[in-house]
Amino acid sequence: FASDSKELPLLHLWSLGVEEQFYFIWPLLLLMIGAIRRPRLLVICIVAIIFGSFALGELAYDQSPMFAYYMLPSRAGELLFGALVAVATIKNAGRFISKPLALAIAWSGAALLVWSLFGLSETDQFPGLNAVPPTLGTALIILAGHCRPSVLSLALSVRPVVWVGLVSYSAYLWHWPLLAFIRYGFGEVTSVAGSIAFFATFILAWITYRYVEQPVRRLNGSFGRIFATQYLVPAGALGIMCMLAMYVDGFGIRNLNGEYRGRLESIKRLTPPTFTFDFVCQKQRIGPKDLLDDRCVVGASSREPARLLMWGDSNSSHYVGMVRQFADRGGFKFRNVAVGACPPIDDDPEPFVRPARLADCRNSLRVIRPEIEKYHAVTMAASYQSYRNNPEFLDAFMRTASRLAKSGKLVIVLGKNPVLDHFDHLCRQKSISFPMLNCVNVRNRIGPDIAKINLSLRNFASGTDGVEYFDANALLCPEGLCSAYASDGKPIYHDSDHITMGTSRDLGRKVLESQGLPAPFKRVLDHMSQAVWPAVSPPKP
Repeated sequence: FASDSKELPLLHLWSLGVEEQFYFIWPLLLLMIGAIRRPRLLVICIVAIIFGSFALGELAYDQSPMFAYYMLPSRAGELLFGALVAVATIKNAGRFISKPLALAIAWSGAALLVWSLFGLSETDQFPGLNAVPPTLGTALIILAGHCRPSVLSLALSVRPVVWVGLVSYSAYLWHWPLLAFIRYGFGEVTSVAGSIAFFATFILAWITYRYVEQPVRRLNGSFGRIFATQYLVPAGALGIMCMLAMYVDGFGIRNLNGEYRGRLESIKRLTPPTFTFDFVCQKQRIGPKDLLDDRCVVGASSREPARLLMWGDSNSSHYVGMVRQFADRGGFKFRNVAVGACPPIDDDPEPFVRPARLADCRNSLRVIRPEIEKYHAVTMAASYQSYRNNPEFLDAFMRTASRLAKSGKLVIVLGKNPVLDHFDHLCRQKSISFPMLNCVNVRNRIGPDIAKINLSLRNFASGTDGVEYFDANALLCPEGLCSAYASDGKPIYHDSDHITMGTSRDLGRKVLESQGLPAPFKRVLDHMSQAVWPAVSPPKP
């Protein structure tokens, strides 16, 4: 449905799944401990599981952030804080807490919540230790309110606030689909759209609370009748809707319209990802056969083997069209090889890549490393900013380039193209159904992070023998202003981070027209003529 998780309308149901799992396990734990009739053991078990859960969330995040965020073992501690509060109130813990102490507990909880609101962001690790302040703060406020009245508990007891609490479950169900569809259709949630979504959420929440939640609570009938009306009929209707959605591939009745399908396919053909071209050798994992594929060798039509290797990730692949123009003009050939989301470095990639990609990155590097030795020159490119969560990435990249240069190779580092914030690469497809969308008016200045990275790479190249730097950003973004579409409406970018193959070829032509063969690629010819290397036999058929 969407390329961004923020546009998935039912993503928020994961938390309900975690709650349901907890509701199955928690009563069983109560029964087991209750059979022993030792209340203190219950508290000890709860505290132990809380510590274990938060520790698991902290430790598992680096290896499997999806597991840490979405699964019960690493989120159970948050629910168990509530269990501790429940035990404390049932056992009348308030009799041991004085009014001043209750007030201190309440305001401590409020302080933790305020800190959580302003001290945590979506870039912080979560859950784990960062989940403690908001959860503990909430638990302290509830506990203090049960023990002694205070200004805070009275403020939370006024009717409007209580009403929000009553409809909060329904509000949770409604808020995310509304925001997801706004993001899907219009990209950003503006202040106006956000305000509309806010009021719509509470209107729908009240309707759901009044006509769904309350009637369900008062159900009075046989098990068979309730099972049929509350489960079989809704589940059957939902199942039919899902099968219909699958049948029409998610497009609804629009999929039956030939004109719609034709327009959709014509838009898709304009911006295919660069890895779909047969001469682009980008894989999720590179194997020995990929380095023997003749289709991945492009450039001049000579019988000489390729002496230049183009190595990187998907940001290297989208420059193949540009470098191909240079190779045709210069009369040389090159082999391109790229591994998705894996940086072109000779060090262990573990600090820089997602855990799910680590095995592919390591295995691909084992295959590519000996292949590099066969070439006179290496062109390197990457989505550098994607690996900058670790500030040591550029150092690792530069070490690799330096080692290659010291071994006698010419190294050409390609700079990063600008990233277009808020660019929706599906916008033109959506505009068939949302004609009010303005897809063409997407422009950005070259971001300071990209400019800083490219400046670092340029300075590194100028100070390192055997290393050259090149980028075509001046032609891609005239006067520093980058657009997703050309003046004739032709797409320039495939998505916010990658240019199209057509753009790549056009850039190569524009560079040749404005300055001829760029100096770094002229040096490829000089380097090849001066270097003495063993002949690389072409692969046997």
